[in-house]
Amino acid sequence: YGSHRRPCIPRHATYCLTFGRRSPAMKIAIFALVALTSCTTLGVKNNSGKKVVGLAELSVNEGYDSKDVEEFLVRFTKFVKETEPGTYDFGYFISADGKSVNLVEKYYTSDDFLHHLNNFESNPISEDFLAIFTIGKIIVAGNVSDELREKFKGYGAEIRAQVGGWID
Repeated sequence: YGSHRRPCIPRHATYCLTFGRRSPAMKIAIFALVALTSCTTLGVKNNSGKKVVGLAELSVNEGYDSKDVEEFLVRFTKFVKETEPGTYDFGYFISADGKSVNLVEKYYTSDDFLHHLNNFESNPISEDFLAIFTIGKIIVAGNVSDELREKFKGYGAEIRAQVGGWID
């Protein structure tokens, strides 16, 4: 290594200790070892969870604005919190212009997600939801049961199987 190479300096010490001046194969081996050790240490098993995530793109219908969306979501969030113990994340995110909303919902199991859908469909709150929003794309990801898959056919959802990692 000629003098044209920069020496390791303190602010890059971590880089230098792990990756600096190592062959590409060695860098990959170190990365794989660190990743494997981290997952083993944390007790993480790749693609082993039962959790399911729902993602959707919604449009805010004409005649409604971000204030209407926020007021509705206060009621809807309370409804979900009080009636769906298997829902552990429930977030809605609005665009700057107030015309688009993304939702992220997480459930411990497919059965919990089914409970949410049945609960939603059998309650008048669903009418309010559909008055305010037009449902665009829906993605259901994770450990999706056959029953949940069948239920989502009516919503035109795209089902994505988990191929790696974990869901928290």
